[in-house]
Amino acid sequence: MGNLKLLERRFPAGLFLALSLLFLLLPLASPFRNPLGFQVSTTLTVLSLVVGFLLLSGATVRSVKWVALVSILGSLSAVLRIPFAAIPSVQPCTFLVICSGYVLGPAAGFLVGTLTTLVSNMALGHGIWSLYQILGWGLAGALAPALRRLTKNASSLRTALIIFGFAWGYVFGLITNLSFWVYFFNPSLESFIAVQLASIWFDTVHAINNAVLLGLLGPKTIGLLEGVLWGKNRFN
Repeated sequence: MGNLKLLERRFPAGLFLALSLLFLLLPLASPFRNPLGFQVSTTLTVLSLVVGFLLLSGATVRSVKWVALVSILGSLSAVLRIPFAAIPSVQPCTFLVICSGYVLGPAAGFLVGTLTTLVSNMALGHGIWSLYQILGWGLAGALAPALRRLTKNASSLRTALIIFGFAWGYVFGLITNLSFWVYFFNPSLESFIAVQLASIWFDTVHAINNAVLLGLLGPKTIGLLEGVLWGKNRFN
C-alpha cells in the first residue's frame, strides 16, 4: 500500500519527465523541421523538465521544518544574487544552492534553485531565460547530494565542493546559453559553438567564483545547516 501511494504521488512528475523526452524529439517530425518548430520543441522540453522536477520535489516533502528551511534558503539565495547582478557572472547564490542540496537532498536542492530564480527575477526581470535559470540552479542543488558518497572527511568535502562548483560554472553557462541560442540564432552546430565560445569568459568567472566561495565557506555552511537540521555536524 505504501509503495502504491508513493507511485501515485510521483506519477505526475514521471509523466512530465516522459513528455520532455517526447518534446525533445519533435524536431524529427516534418512540421517542426524549422527554426520556429525547434524553438517550440525546446521550450516545451525545458518547461516539462522544470514542472516534472518540481512535482517530484513536492512529492518528497518531509516536514514543516524542512519546508521552512527550504523557503528561507531559497529567499536568502535570491537576496545574495541581486546585489551582484551588475557584475557579470558573479553568482554567490550558486554556492548556497549547492550547499542546500548537499545537506537537504535533491528535492530541496531543486526547490532552492527554483526559488532563487523566481524571487530574484522579480527584481531583475523575468523572461524565457527564467526557465533555463531554474533548470541550471535547480540541477546544481539536485545533483549536489551525490557528493556525499565521495566525502569521507572535511578535507575531501572541501575538495569535492570546489571541483563540483568549478565544473558547474560551465554547466550552468551551457544550460542558460540555450535561452539565447534557441531564440536569437538559426539553430546549427556552428552557431551553438559560437554562442558557447562567446560566453566562455563569463562562465569562467562563474566557475572561479563558485570554487572560491565553496572552498572558503562551503564546509562551514554545510556544517551549520546540518546542525540546524540534525543537531550535529557530519564530520564533527
